[in-house]
Amino acid sequence: MINVSCAFPERKIRAALRQIIFNKGRVHCTHCGCFRIIALKKEQRYFCKRCRRKFSLLSDTWLRNVKIPLSMFLLLLCLWLEDYRVRQACQLTGVSIPTIRKYFRLFRLHIVKTLEFRPEKHVQVDEAYFGQFKKAANYFHGQRTYKVVEKACVAGIGCPATGHHGRGRQAGQADQGIHLPAGADRRPGLF
Repeated sequence: MINVSCAFPERKIRAALRQIIFNKGRVHCTHCGCFRIIALKKEQRYFCKRCRRKFSLLSDTWLRNVKIPLSMFLLLLCLWLEDYRVRQACQLTGVSIPTIRKYFRLFRLHIVKTLEFRPEKHVQVDEAYFGQFKKAANYFHGQRTYKVVEKACVAGIGCPATGHHGRGRQAGQADQGIHLPAGADRRPGLF
C-alpha cells in the first residue's frame, strides 16, 4: 500500500482559510457580525462577547460538516481534481471508501471544475436527474404518490467531431504540496 501525504501543515491551511472566509483574516462573529471575539484554542472555535455564541472557522460555509483533518481534506480535493477513482484514493490515503464517496459528492455539489471545451459544428447535450423518491400514501383514498426529495440535475456536453467534452482541467496546472508516488495510476479524463 502506498501512502500519499500533504505537505501543508494544518495551521497553514487554517490560516489560508481564515484569509479566504473572513475579509483580510479579521475574524468576526457569523451570527451578529461583531469583531469582539475570544479564540478558544482547545476547541478550535471562537466565542462572541456580544451575542455569547460559539462558532468555528468553517461553521458558516459548506465545509461545516468536515470531520477529517483539513490536510486530508485538501489531499482528497486534489485527488478528486486529478480524476482519481474512489478505490485508488482509498489505497493512496488510507481513508475508508464511504468517507471518500461522501467528500467526492460534496466536491461535485459545490466545486466546478475548469472547463476546456472547443466544439466545432455539432454539439451533443445530455442531462440526468439524481435524487430520492419518497413514497407518500393517502390511506383514506388508496392513492400512492411519489415525491422527489433532494433532486439534482447533472448536465454534460460533448462534440463528436473533435472528441472534446465539457469536463477536464487546463493543461499546465500543477498540484502544489501533493506528493504522488511514481507508480500511481491516474484515471483517464472520461466524461
